[in-house]
Amino acid sequence: DQVPVSDIRCVAVTSDGRVLAGGSDGKINAWRLDDGHFEGTRGVLPGRVNAVAALPGQMIVAVGGELHGIKDDLLHRWFGDGPDQPFPLGQGGEVRQMTVVGDRPLVLTLGCRRDVLIHDVLTGSWVGALEAGSLTVGLAAGGVVAAVSRLSPVFQLWDVAAAAQISTPVSETVTSGAMVHAVVDSPAGPAAVFVEDDCRVVVRDLATNASFTIDPENSRRVTALAARRESVAVARSDGSVAVHELPT
Repeated sequence: DQVPVSDIRCVAVTSDGRVLAGGSDGKINAWRLDDGHFEGTRGVLPGRVNAVAALPGQMIVAVGGELHGIKDDLLHRWFGDGPDQPFPLGQGGEVRQMTVVGDRPLVLTLGCRRDVLIHDVLTGSWVGALEAGSLTVGLAAGGVVAAVSRLSPVFQLWDVAAAAQISTPVSETVTSGAMVHAVVDSPAGPAAVFVEDDCRVVVRDLATNASFTIDPENSRRVTALAARRESVAVARSDGSVAVHELPT
């Protein structure tokens, strides 16, 4: 269906076959995935929607940002067809990033405070915090880990469930200008994927710090990156997208 919407800032797909889209007008709209039928507005935030996620049990969570001077520092939650049941996150007026992980589940948020805060989604209780400037979450050694880039030290790895730092030699060698974009259980073992100086993609083994540079002669700026166990997809400023196999 053609339904007037603002610009779409984030999307999620539910287990029962719906697409959720959050817009700059604060609305979370829903469509059926099989035929595109518009099912209406599932929820409304006071500001723009920065991230939305669909969880098991017909649960939807979302975070937002400032709109027309109205700040939003809440995790918004909808259970089934019920009303919004939000709780405060303490991110200082705007939540810019959100990742939901684990069976518990836990929500990791990054906002104006520039710290990653961890909360229990169901109870709203505070679990822990990670000092960070950017955030990516992945699986390594059978558990959920958060990799963060900061000013000093540049890189840290954290056990999400325990909110405890994991020691890795990578933390001692990564220099400024490197931003972590992914953590994967690669064929060679747990690894972090960095973009260094905006153009160089480097894969570092988290146990040994052995490194591998992907497409080393390419000097085009990296605009997006996604990784899975065996491969890394890299988009660059010339419009190209290339998939590279990870070393074994």
